[in-house]
Amino acid sequence: MYICSKINFSKSTVILAGVAVTALLNAAISFVSYFDSDVLSVYRYFSVGGLSGITPEQLKTPALIIFTSVAIMLILSSKVDTLCLGDSLALSLGVNVKGLRLICLITASAAAGSVVSFAGLLGFVGLVVPHIARKLSGGNTFFLTVNSCLIGSSLVVLSDLFGRTLLSPTEIPVGIIMSFIGAPFLFYLLARRKNHA
Repeated sequence: MYICSKINFSKSTVILAGVAVTALLNAAISFVSYFDSDVLSVYRYFSVGGLSGITPEQLKTPALIIFTSVAIMLILSSKVDTLCLGDSLALSLGVNVKGLRLICLITASAAAGSVVSFAGLLGFVGLVVPHIARKLSGGNTFFLTVNSCLIGSSLVVLSDLFGRTLLSPTEIPVGIIMSFIGAPFLFYLLARRKNHA
């Protein structure tokens, strides 16, 4: 976000900034794991994503952060809808564009960070769920947020259940199950975009 604000907010800039930050963080992980091999094994588990070993007691703090973040997004949903019409129109209607963007960034980062810190990287939730939720909600941010929460949580729970029962007593991490679901869905989206181009 900071890098893009210094250049521009085009899609290609956002993508390239994401690639650059990812490469930098991967280099940092490789550097640390070079000196401590235990870090690599922990990161391997973290990168796959899973819910094993997590107790309800541990979920109190992330649950509070997530519910607070969702509540803030629902309260601000009408302003976000206005922002979607364009910066100049939003400004003319009294929306603080930079402030709203900053709040949305902090809120989304807090919610995502609280999940990732306990469940690891479950990236396909963020790639698959919003597309499904948008089909159901249209452009309404309030219903998009609600549907994303319901569909995302259902997908994670069902993937975890499937991972625990498919090869029982061996447990397949939920991140692997979600990758098998998410990858074909992304290919489907790419095929649709090519057909509509």
